[in-house]
Amino acid sequence: MDFKKNTDNKAKEENKSIIDNNISENDSIIQYKSIKYHYKNPPLIGLINLGYTDYMNVVLQCFSNIEQLTNYFKYDSYIKQIIKNKPNSFIASYKLIIDKLWPSNNNHNNLFNKNISFSPNDFSDQIYSSLNPPLFGRDQANDAFDLFYSLILEFHEELNRPNNNNNNNLGNLIDTKNEQLVFDYYSKKFKNENNSIIIDLFNIMEKEIITCTNCKIPSINFHYNYYTIFPLEVLKNCKLKELENNNKINQKEKEFKISLLNKNIINIKDCFEQYQRIAINSLKSLICLNCNKETDADYQILFHILPQIFIFNLNRGRNFYKGKLIFDEILDLKDYGKNGGIYELINVITYLGKDNSNGHFIAACKSFIDNRWYRYNDAVVSEITNFEKDIVDFGLPYILIYKRKNNN
Repeated sequence: MDFKKNTDNKAKEENKSIIDNNISENDSIIQYKSIKYHYKNPPLIGLINLGYTDYMNVVLQCFSNIEQLTNYFKYDSYIKQIIKNKPNSFIASYKLIIDKLWPSNNNHNNLFNKNISFSPNDFSDQIYSSLNPPLFGRDQANDAFDLFYSLILEFHEELNRPNNNNNNNLGNLIDTKNEQLVFDYYSKKFKNENNSIIIDLFNIMEKEIITCTNCKIPSINFHYNYYTIFPLEVLKNCKLKELENNNKINQKEKEFKISLLNKNIINIKDCFEQYQRIAINSLKSLICLNCNKETDADYQILFHILPQIFIFNLNRGRNFYKGKLIFDEILDLKDYGKNGGIYELINVITYLGKDNSNGHFIAACKSFIDNRWYRYNDAVVSEITNFEKDIVDFGLPYILIYKRKNNN
């Protein structure tokens, strides 16, 4: 596939003639390997809605505003190698999008607030030819997250360079009571099979603890994911029940928290606490390998290793829970996992609609060029000046993306 400057008149007109898909090898920015050195202002280029492609547009804009990922697609030689070997891959199609959203010609710094947009036809065709079309459209409110996750999987599959270290004999995992043994086993196995920038940025390790109610001996496992789901309606009901039965906190504090929940107001920190809570007797009729008896078990998931880029899916369920989620630009996760730290909000995907099947997606992205917030509404891009009004209280947030701050 050729990434030289497109001279086709029709394409030039569609892309307003200033969007260049090629990085010049003589461009001095190439030596820095960082897009920050290349732009004084963010280009702020919109994506035209091709007919129910708003979910795709917001996902592309959020990916584009993840600095490490965009740097990788703009400048890493491995991307060129993949495109050469697989010109019809998702990587090749997404590379075209990135080069249009971040053009490299001499006029790119003049794009700021110029209402420029283009049609992502090729990428849309790639989605509907390569992914499972019924995946999208069944539940419109979740289409953006379905696509987000599908693209992460596709990108990892195409970018993955497994180590295949056959000399590292992992052996058979037997003793699930030995946490360090289990951790080493899963870590080595996972690293042998998975090696991509997707893993570097998004990978989460969670610790699963299953405790027999008879012998009280926990069994430990580790598993990996690229995102965390917070089921808001379930969380609200669980939190209400927990507060009502909690006699250890101040009565006024309890009443205040209950009143917020009854008003359908949830804090993102409540999501973390509820996510990691112990589910007492939630697993039924298990055969415990320690005491060899059929028993119930307690179940708990804990964050063990936190990612560079933390993706939260705010699942509002079949009943389309419309409660408000309170979240800040800075999220303190120092108490979570072995590598907890401070995170900064960079992307919010919001859904505007009355139910799961009739709505519209809009993205709010914090530019890593000028640290300002911008709203991406298909072809229209505009600056956001009021975080509380235009992001927290704007529609129903469905996806939050935080990045780890340096020097935690």
